[in-house]
Amino acid sequence: SLRYVHARLRQNDSPMWIATVGTGIVRADIKWNGDTPQVVSTKQFVFRDGSMSSNYFFTAYSQSDSVLWFGNRGYGAFRLNTVEEKFESIQFDQLSNNQTVNDIFCIAEDTSGDFWFGTSYGLIKRSQNGEQFLFNERTGFPNNTVHGILKDNNGSLWLSTNLGIIKFNTDNNSIL
Repeated sequence: SLRYVHARLRQNDSPMWIATVGTGIVRADIKWNGDTPQVVSTKQFVFRDGSMSSNYFFTAYSQSDSVLWFGNRGYGAFRLNTVEEKFESIQFDQLSNNQTVNDIFCIAEDTSGDFWFGTSYGLIKRSQNGEQFLFNERTGFPNNTVHGILKDNNGSLWLSTNLGIIKFNTDNNSIL
């Protein structure tokens, strides 16, 4: 049974990728009978020998038709090549000694191709070349926890935190 679903992505009509809390990531192949979807098969992906605490996925983001990202609570971001069904684990330990830097609640991509990760320890920027930067209370945020990211038409990110909304300028990495 499918439980604790926190996010889902659909590629065309099938498959649907599902992020769960405790049971990993599920690929569900769907067949349509008229207007009614039917799950015809599933494949579950679990990490660290399937331990429940290692398989808390809170968010999903589609980079392209063949690349998806999933945010894990405690173990960073997971980049999936859907063609090969291969995952790459990306952790942010070098940014902080605080393990909550790897609690990924939301993911976004800006127009320059940089990725942004909302975490329990702030906002992480991962540049196309792999460089990583952390923005949090130490850089002026009112709170470290970033629950959501919304991009606007001007390239700014709107961040939801435990202490309100932040408008963040991605051109100069500053709060507006």
